[in-house]
Amino acid sequence: MNRIVLLPLWMILATCSVSFSQKIPKTQWDSLLKTVGQEDFRSSAVQAEKYLLSFTKDDRSLEKALLVYIDIFSHSGMTAAKQETFEELKQHLELYIGQQAVLPGFPVSISEAPDFNKIHLYDTDTTTGFIAASNAKATSVLCFCFFSFKKKLNTVEFLGRSVEAGGTIEKIEVNPKKSLDWILRLTIKNAYIFKDEKR
Repeated sequence: MNRIVLLPLWMILATCSVSFSQKIPKTQWDSLLKTVGQEDFRSSAVQAEKYLLSFTKDDRSLEKALLVYIDIFSHSGMTAAKQETFEELKQHLELYIGQQAVLPGFPVSISEAPDFNKIHLYDTDTTTGFIAASNAKATSVLCFCFFSFKKKLNTVEFLGRSVEAGGTIEKIEVNPKKSLDWILRLTIKNAYIFKDEKR
């Protein structure tokens, strides 16, 4: 990436809507998002996994999908901090293949030079998207995520907005070289993008 624009992760996560929550109180959501923003990834992973126990495997709710992504991101952060091995990361994340995941509250870009921590849509009329979600210091991309949308998007309507994007996890790949410049790649199929809690 030639141009790097970093947004504070806590600022991004703070835009994540939690008003939908039925199983997890808002105070607990706020605590979890703050923990992720502070990059206390071990604690955020423990919290996310505790809350995920409230859901069945076939639950396709937005609430669960957000928790799945937070747990993936947290374990990736642990690997970047050398608190977990790549082997342990891969073994844990394989449980999520076929599950729904939603990335919370990222801004949209269609620039030719994708920025960190922004969902990049390749054109104004596209079926694909990409994000490089990094740690705060931009020393490591914790999660590359590639989206294949269910239908073409008119991306103009999303520019300048904070959006949530998600879908079904098709593939999870950890860095085969086990270097810390990037940790993992997610491929998400049947993807969707929405704002203001509307798909």
